[in-house]
Amino acid sequence: YQKLTLQESPGSVPAGRIPRSKEIIVLNDLIDMAKPGDEIEVTGTYTNNFEASLNTRTQGFPVFTTYIEANYIKRTTDLYSSDNLTDEDRDDIRKLSRDPKIVKR
Repeated sequence: YQKLTLQESPGSVPAGRIPRSKEIIVLNDLIDMAKPGDEIEVTGTYTNNFEASLNTRTQGFPVFTTYIEANYIKRTTDLYSSDNLTDEDRDDIRKLSRDPKIVKR
């Protein structure tokens, strides 16, 4: 069980507006699929939950919180992933790893 907070990309929000956010519930094999700051796409079920703490007798109507139960998570941008490295990049990394003065660089 893991809770994520999904937020609109600040770059896609018009100037002067606050990005909207929604709580995501992640279960089983989807746990740890995303890290803070990752841009992801989530497919899931939009669900509500009765919150007793939000409901008082003075309001007269029930208040529910809403969240998404994730079924699938896909990372949309992963610029620093090792999957995106070319053979030349890997060779450069290996050469640098053999350099005894790499710490002083």
